[in-house]
Amino acid sequence: MLPIVVAFLLFGTTDVPPEILKNIEAIQRYFPDSTKITSRFLATAYCESRLKQYGEKGVVTSHTADEGILQVHVPLHKKSAEKLGHDIRTLEGNLGYARLLYDNYGLSPWKASRKCSDDVIGKLLSTYDQRFIRIAGG
Repeated sequence: MLPIVVAFLLFGTTDVPPEILKNIEAIQRYFPDSTKITSRFLATAYCESRLKQYGEKGVVTSHTADEGILQVHVPLHKKSAEKLGHDIRTLEGNLGYARLLYDNYGLSPWKASRKCSDDVIGKLLSTYDQRFIRIAGG
């Protein structure tokens, strides 16, 4: 899906910061396996960080020491990420390391946001289907 379509489906508008569109493209680049996997990570990033790597005060950080667009848990993963050449404080490093986590552990590192991402995927698919049914005249 085009980033602007994804932004519209998630935020209800195409008036989103360019950073969000860039981040959507990056997620699609790092998780191109299938529509299902790409959608799962778009939804997870939306739930974890509202698709932002950086906030007003720098890297998006949670109260649990998770950082970045996919909220990688710093105390657990920082050293491993650095050894593998990923700086999880950057967009590319966060997504690159998240990709390695997914390849090794599936979706379990994001189990805390599973309910939210399930809801977002349902909303995405429902909204997408309804809009295209209307456009197609159905």
